[in-house]
Amino acid sequence: MRAVRFGAIGALVAIVFAVLGVAPSGATATPSFSATDVTTCNGSSNVTVTIDAANPPPVEQAADIVLLVDDSGSIGTVAFNNQVRPSLDALVGSAAPSATGNHIGVVEFSTGAHAVTSGLLSDQPTIQSAIDGMPYSGGSTYTLDGLEAADAMLTGPSARPGAPKVIIVETDGIWNPATTQFPGAYSAQLRADGVQILAVGVGSDVSTSDLTVIAGGVSSDVFAAADYTGLQDALEDALSEDVPAATNLTYGVTPAPGWTITGVSSTAGTGSVDGSGDLSWSDDSINSPAPSTVTITYTEQHTGTTDGTLPLATSATLGWTDESGTAQSDDFSGQTVAVNGCNRPPVADAGPDQSVSLNGSQQANVTLDGTGSSDPDGDSLTYTWSEGGNTIATGSSPTVSLGIGIHTITLAVSDGEFTSTDDVTITVSDPTPPVVTASVAGTQHNGWYTSNAVVSFSVTDPESAITSESPDCAGATVSSDTAGQTFTCTATSAGGTSAPVSVTVKRDTAAPTIAFGGNAGTYHVTDTVAITCTASDALSGLPGSADCGGISGAAWSFGAGSHTFTRTASDVAGNTGSGSTSFTVSATASDICTLTDRFVQGSAKYQALNPLGKAVVNIVVQGACAFLLQVGPAHLPSAKQGFVNAYDAAVKALVSPGWLTQAQATALTGFAGAL
Repeated sequence: MRAVRFGAIGALVAIVFAVLGVAPSGATATPSFSATDVTTCNGSSNVTVTIDAANPPPVEQAADIVLLVDDSGSIGTVAFNNQVRPSLDALVGSAAPSATGNHIGVVEFSTGAHAVTSGLLSDQPTIQSAIDGMPYSGGSTYTLDGLEAADAMLTGPSARPGAPKVIIVETDGIWNPATTQFPGAYSAQLRADGVQILAVGVGSDVSTSDLTVIAGGVSSDVFAAADYTGLQDALEDALSEDVPAATNLTYGVTPAPGWTITGVSSTAGTGSVDGSGDLSWSDDSINSPAPSTVTITYTEQHTGTTDGTLPLATSATLGWTDESGTAQSDDFSGQTVAVNGCNRPPVADAGPDQSVSLNGSQQANVTLDGTGSSDPDGDSLTYTWSEGGNTIATGSSPTVSLGIGIHTITLAVSDGEFTSTDDVTITVSDPTPPVVTASVAGTQHNGWYTSNAVVSFSVTDPESAITSESPDCAGATVSSDTAGQTFTCTATSAGGTSAPVSVTVKRDTAAPTIAFGGNAGTYHVTDTVAITCTASDALSGLPGSADCGGISGAAWSFGAGSHTFTRTASDVAGNTGSGSTSFTVSATASDICTLTDRFVQGSAKYQALNPLGKAVVNIVVQGACAFLLQVGPAHLPSAKQGFVNAYDAAVKALVSPGWLTQAQATALTGFAGAL
C-alpha cells in the first residue's frame, strides 16, 4: 500500500475521513481467470488462475456534511473560480455521496449567507453542478450567518436522524463586522449538540486563534493552508493505511460434467486432484503487508461428446483469511470455454402455436411446421410428431386432423445420434354456438290454434357436441286454451351459448257466447219488442262489433203466436257460436181495438181532418170494434165468428177511404181471427 502523505490540506482530508469513520475494509484475495478453447472434441483446456492478495479501498461511513464556503471580497474572483471551486469538487468526489452513503450540502457566506444546494443531496453530479454554478459574491465575511445557515440545513427536512453531522468551514479571513458576526458562542453550542466543525484557513494571513473560535474552541480541528494551489492535489492523496495482505489462501474446483482435471502446478502453495476428480490448492505462507500474487495452472480434459460454449466447473471457490482472522470466500464457477469438433445435437422447432376454427365438421385439418428445425453440423434429420406419447405424423410439414380442444404436440428431430424435442400448442375451437330452430304443428287461424299445438325445437351444431339445453328445448304439447304460452330454447356447445329462440302459442277452441237482453217473453200487439244480442269471446276475441243483431219492432208486426230467432258469431280464431231467443205475441179484443184506433188516428188522412171529421171517423172505428168486443168465452164458435166477420168487414171498409193501409187491415183481421 502507498504511504500516507500529510500536508496542510492532506491533514484536512485525513481528519475529514476520520470524522466520517473511514476504516480499512479488510484484506482480500482477487482472482483472475483464463482458459484456452478446445479445438477438438476430446482436447484439453489450459486453465490459469492468478490470485492477488491485496487490500481494497476503504469504505466510508455515511454522514451529513455541509461545505460552508467563504466567498467574501478578500478571496478574489480568479482564486474563487480557479482554485476554490475545483477543490470543492474534488472534496465532494472524495466523499463519494450516494443514497446510502454521505449526503452533502453547500452554503455560501459573505455579506449574509444562502444555500447553494436545495438541502443535503446524495447525487454527486447534482452537487458538483451546484458548485460549478455557485456565484462569487464578494462583500463582508458574515461567519455567524454562515454557521446558522449550515445548522439550518443539518436540522432541516433533508437531514437524516442518527447520521453524523459535519460542517467544513473554508475561509480566508476573520469575521466582519467583528461584533455582530462573532461565531464563538454559536459554534460552541453546535459542538455541544454533536456537530463536528472543521475550520480551514486559506491564504497567507490566517489567525489560528480565529479559526479555533470558528471550530468551537477545538484547536485540533483547525487547519491552515498557505494558499489554494495544493488543495486539489492534497484531496486526491486521501488518507490511506497499510493493511496486511490475505493469508491462508485456498482454491478448490469441482469440474463440470464432461471434464477431467490433470496437471496442477502453482507458483506458491500446494495443489492436487483427489479421487473424485476435484482440485484442491492451499498456501498459508502469505503474511506480508505487501500485496502478493500466486498463479495456479492446470489442465481440464474434455471427455464429453457435445461442443459449444461449455462451463468448466460446477464449483470454483477461492478462500482466504483477512487481517481480523475472518474467513472470506469468492465464487467464480461461471467460467466457460468454447469446445469444437463434437457432433452437436439438432435443434427442434415445432413452429408457432396455432389457433384453428372448426368449419362444418368436428375435425380440423392442421398443417404442422417443423421446417425451422436445424442441425448445427448440417446432418440430415428425421421428424416425428406425437401427442400424449402416441405418434400422429412424420415429416417436416405433415397435415393432421384434430378435434376440438387444446393439443400439445411434440416434435422430435434426430440426427441419428442425438434427439431434440420442441412442443407446439394447437388450439382447435368451435367458432359458432348451436343453431336453434322452432316449429309448431297444429290447426291455426289468424295466429290462434284451434287444436292441440305441438311445439318442437331443432338444436344442431356440426362442429361440437351440444353440452346443455334449456328445458323448453325438449318441446311440449299445448292442449289447453291459453292467451299465450311462450317456450324459449337456448343451447350450449364448445362454440358458446346460442341466442334464445322463443315461440308463443295461443290456443282457443271455445266458440263465442251469444247473450240476448231485454226479452219480455210475452208481448201484446200494442207493445214494442226491443231485444239486444251481444257476442263475447274470452280468448281470441271478436274480429268486429260485439252486436250480433238485435230483434226489435212493433209487436203486432211479428204476428200473433210464438217467434224464435237465432244469431251466430265467430271469434278471431275462427270458432263459431250461436244462440236463440223466443217470445210470444198475444192479442185481446181490447188490444185489437186499441191498435185499430192507433192505426186510424196515425194516418195522414185522419190527421188532415177537422175535429168534426175526426169525431165521425172515431165513431166508425168504435162501431167496428163494438162487434169484436162482444166476443167472449161463453160464445159458441159460430157466434164468435159472426162478430169477427162483422169486424173484418168494418176494417176492410176503412181501407178505401185511406184511414187504414192494406197491411194494417190484414194484421188487424189476422189478430181478430185468432180470438
